[in-house]
Amino acid sequence: MKIKRMIFGVVIFVLLFFILVIITYKYTQEENKQRAIHKEEIYGDIEFSGKVDSIIKIHRGGRTYGLMCLDLDYTNVDSFYRYDKYTTLKIKNNKAVLPIGPLGNVNNEMVKFIINSKYVKVNMNQNRKYVYYNRNDSLVENWYFGNNNLKEEDLLRCGF
Repeated sequence: MKIKRMIFGVVIFVLLFFILVIITYKYTQEENKQRAIHKEEIYGDIEFSGKVDSIIKIHRGGRTYGLMCLDLDYTNVDSFYRYDKYTTLKIKNNKAVLPIGPLGNVNNEMVKFIINSKYVKVNMNQNRKYVYYNRNDSLVENWYFGNNNLKEEDLLRCGF
């Protein structure tokens, strides 16, 4: 009798665990979908490119995040400002503040490439990509705009 109760208890626990995993997975998928829709609606038409002026490293919550300050030579918008819980971007006076996400381990080749980039193209021809240029090489990444732990005042660090 005790063994049957124990088996029943274990089965109920396992079922509840799987239900929790499924609910969490569906919630995460829905949140990712909402972020993608949000980025498309807000940033889908914005294109710009320019020279990297500086990279600002922001240490917060035990992690390091990056902001890239750009001197633009092309943009299809005169001015743009967006800061919300998902994304951020600032364009003004042919300058841009572009979040480049968690920098993590600086020994990572991708992070090194981004930090040492000289030129960036964002969403050119509405391709939904960042293209980082460093000497004769380039790195293509999916567009990001994430504000990972950035505060609104961080956007002022580029000096405009």
